[in-house]
Amino acid sequence: MIVMKTGWSSRLRDRDSYIQPNEDGTVFHFPGFSEESAQWLLDNRDFVALGIDTASLDVGTSTDYMVHQILLNPSVNKYFIENLNLEEVPEGKDVVFVSLPMKVEDAPETPTRVLAILQES
Repeated sequence: MIVMKTGWSSRLRDRDSYIQPNEDGTVFHFPGFSEESAQWLLDNRDFVALGIDTASLDVGTSTDYMVHQILLNPSVNKYFIENLNLEEVPEGKDVVFVSLPMKVEDAPETPTRVLAILQES
């Protein structure tokens, strides 16, 4: 699993700070993966999932959600996890993430518990 730690999880308990909506609530502002970075990861890295500590893999201003479209393509076979709390998770390659989703039949998404396990070097 490849995880982007943006520092945004420190805002998780304050909705307006977390998604930073415009006045009418139609546009949000938070970091995410670009379409180019998602495609580069698919072309150059072997992974099963992308994770992020924001409300979406796509940047908040996205209207076409291309990162979602790239990863949800049946030929790609990847999944993603959003809204991760990464505040106490160190950066680096020594962390293994384990995802424990609820088994919900025919659900397009589900809550999941994610464990971050620090590997001893």
